[in-house]
Amino acid sequence: MALLERDHELATAHTVATAAARGRGGVLVVGGPPGVGRTALLDALCARAPAEFLQLRADAAVAEQGFAFGLVQQLCQPLVIDASPDDLDRWLRGPAASLRGLLLDEPWSPDHEICETVLHGLHTFLVNVSEDRPVLLAADDLQWADAPSLRWLGYLGRRVRSARILVVGGLCEGRDVREPRLLGDFCASAGHVLEPAPLSPHAVRALLAEESGWDCPLAAAVACHEVTGGNPAALRAVLAGLRTSGAWSFRPQDLQPLLRERRLAELASAPVAVRTMASALAVLADAAEPELLCGLSGMDQLACKSALSALERARLLADTATPRLVHATVRDGILAALPASVRARLHRTAARLLRDAAHPAEDVVEHLMLAGRGYDHAETAVLRAAAGAALDRGAGETAARYLRVALLNHLEESPERSQLLVALAAAERSADPGAAARHVTMALPHLAAGVERAVAALSIPPALAAAAPALGDIVRGAWADLAAHDPEGRHRQLTARLIARIRLFALHDQVAGPVTGADLDRIAVDDLLGSGAGRELLAVRCYDAALGGTRPRAEVADLLARVLAREPATPAHAHTALPVLVPTAVAADAVAELADWLELAKREARRTGSPGERTLLDAELAVLHAATGKLGLAQETATAALSAAGPDWPETTALAVTALTSVALRTQDVELAGRIMANGPPSADPRVATSATMLRGMTDALAGDWATALDRFLDCGHRLRHVGWTGAADPPWRAWAVAAHRALGDPGAAAGLADEAQRAAEAWGSPGAVGRALLLRASLTDGAEALALARSAVGALRDSADRLTLAAALTVLGRRLRARGRSDDQAVAEGERIAAECGTYWGAEDSPYGGPVPRLRRSEHVPLTRTEEAVVALVREGWTNQRIADDLGVTRRAVEKTLTGAYRKLGVPGRAVLLREQEQQE
Repeated sequence: MALLERDHELATAHTVATAAARGRGGVLVVGGPPGVGRTALLDALCARAPAEFLQLRADAAVAEQGFAFGLVQQLCQPLVIDASPDDLDRWLRGPAASLRGLLLDEPWSPDHEICETVLHGLHTFLVNVSEDRPVLLAADDLQWADAPSLRWLGYLGRRVRSARILVVGGLCEGRDVREPRLLGDFCASAGHVLEPAPLSPHAVRALLAEESGWDCPLAAAVACHEVTGGNPAALRAVLAGLRTSGAWSFRPQDLQPLLRERRLAELASAPVAVRTMASALAVLADAAEPELLCGLSGMDQLACKSALSALERARLLADTATPRLVHATVRDGILAALPASVRARLHRTAARLLRDAAHPAEDVVEHLMLAGRGYDHAETAVLRAAAGAALDRGAGETAARYLRVALLNHLEESPERSQLLVALAAAERSADPGAAARHVTMALPHLAAGVERAVAALSIPPALAAAAPALGDIVRGAWADLAAHDPEGRHRQLTARLIARIRLFALHDQVAGPVTGADLDRIAVDDLLGSGAGRELLAVRCYDAALGGTRPRAEVADLLARVLAREPATPAHAHTALPVLVPTAVAADAVAELADWLELAKREARRTGSPGERTLLDAELAVLHAATGKLGLAQETATAALSAAGPDWPETTALAVTALTSVALRTQDVELAGRIMANGPPSADPRVATSATMLRGMTDALAGDWATALDRFLDCGHRLRHVGWTGAADPPWRAWAVAAHRALGDPGAAAGLADEAQRAAEAWGSPGAVGRALLLRASLTDGAEALALARSAVGALRDSADRLTLAAALTVLGRRLRARGRSDDQAVAEGERIAAECGTYWGAEDSPYGGPVPRLRRSEHVPLTRTEEAVVALVREGWTNQRIADDLGVTRRAVEKTLTGAYRKLGVPGRAVLLREQEQQE
């Protein structure tokens, strides 16, 4: 196999050998890093030496370092064993005579002194041999040679200038040298030092072609050169790895792992200082600053630089500003080779060094966690600080992991363990609110009354505390404790958040709490807007006003806008009372700013939010979609949110059910109502309970049982009044009750309820509520009065975000005009256009308002999936959902979810309409 780019070295060696053959002996050293081709060059030098040379060849080995003159015997014994008695007598004359045993078969005893006589005798022996023929003495891997042999080689090198002897020594750089002084003496005697250079990209291409038998593209050769640095042995390792994997990818990131075993083998043979530095680099990774490396390796700066230089020459360092190992596979291999106890000790030391150097707590804690258990107070503090930093960047799960590790060192009940549990609750509430609440409950007995208990209580998500009486009691108790221990009001932020949540509980659990709406109103708005706690309190104040109609809608809308302008849009709002902004904005007909705010929060949630937080945002947006008439989008989003929401996310459930109920009531979709009632979990939340009552009433009404339906609608109104929800922001129970009274032949009762609805709407002042109330009254009369009411409804709804109700009002107005012989196709056309923009069209039925019922339009350019096509085909065959589920081997819930998506794409509200359309087509 031809040597590539080694002509200069071979020419130099030939010149030196020719001179030695003529009596001008010398010493030639062949050096270089592992794999550069040192041994191949030494073999080629021997092969190309003049024919008259007698060649003596040997290789030193680590295992033979303890055998005195082991390398000398390897060199000389083959010669003397095959020699004739006459040759031996001639060579072993004079001072060499005493060495007959050493050169034959007697091992050199360690007790024997290596004196000048022995060294001179060996020199004399070679000089005597060279009188017959020139001698080429070639020894490789001299860094591993035994000490007596190295001493003799140095002795010989200084005395061959006038002899026909050429000494060639091979030396591998970066190896652990046992006798550096003796090796240095030998190298100092060398007249020439050959250091083969790495191969060029063109030589790499030629080597790859020669080894693999294929014409290697230049780009592949350049990539291999970049990874291997032109080292021939490394190139062969890459080629072997490519053959084994069969991938033949020449991207540098794919080639680097192929050198793992070779690099680790080279490192295993390196000096102790180099291996120690490599271990320090592996442990510190990206934090491998020079001062830290010195501290972790136990070296001074000079030794540290020397070890790093050795690693760089061995191409084990990456080309970076600060020292880094060349590849992650090398780092992983180094760490895996370290004993567990050593690895743990290094990580603990690294943690201490990083902490003392004021590195971020998260950098320190990664080493602490790898060091094992048994943390002292300072290390526990670092774990808590790292958890806080992780929470600040939205990495709640990471923070929880740090705190769980800290808790393993505090298994017994104590104040410190309780504080860790509270911190863990704050960290994990994004991913697991239920676990957060449990950990707060566990921590309470050892927390100090006042601030500590208040902080702990605020780690419980408000919706979860409202749904569980025991958790609500914890929040109320924390507020009472804080009030008792802080009479001066120094902790206003904590107090504000607790008050906001206690008032929210009272609004939802039908039980009067210690904080009333009047208490909230006494606090100045400007004092609250500047803090997150104050804005949370203002959000509850707005919600309270919207539910009870206690303040004008304009004032609530203005305050809502001011809160949104100051509050950061983040998914973390899920763990406060801020989700009440959604029903408040819908009631106040001020959804535009909130929609933008929620979209920003959703964008942030994609980056840092938990699945639960993202699902809550979907439910919030679904409510806004329903309020603005985008019923198809609302149904799709809310269905997905309801499916994903678990028992620990009651606010998500309530909002999703609210959105779906709105869609079902407006489209009169009985099947959707049935799915909501079947899949929506039972809840004491008034929003969920009233939604269920409204859906049952609608189902009864559309089945013709208006008497039962009326009872349900009136019961819904009674429940809402009981909890103080007397404003215009409640479900449309009055509109449906009006329709029931009409169907039952009681126009007086219908008119009374319609007037009540209009008074409540006008008192509140929401354009949408006023428009709907006017439209409801128009449905109860005829003639000019009905026409005037319809016109007024259109005028009010033009200022509302409820575009679909505006479309219905325009259609009602157009129909009323036609009934009076005054055609107004423009109003009807505008209504149809707006309805189409909302993704709907008008069905044949009338709504409780007297207008048309919207139907979800078939989605364009959205084909059914194969699964949806199969399920729809079975529905058209008359199969029930349960039969389809049994046949496909899935749950009935999965079939219902598939059908929901299919109905949306087909633009039908449910099974009944799908089958009816099929009958019409047939």
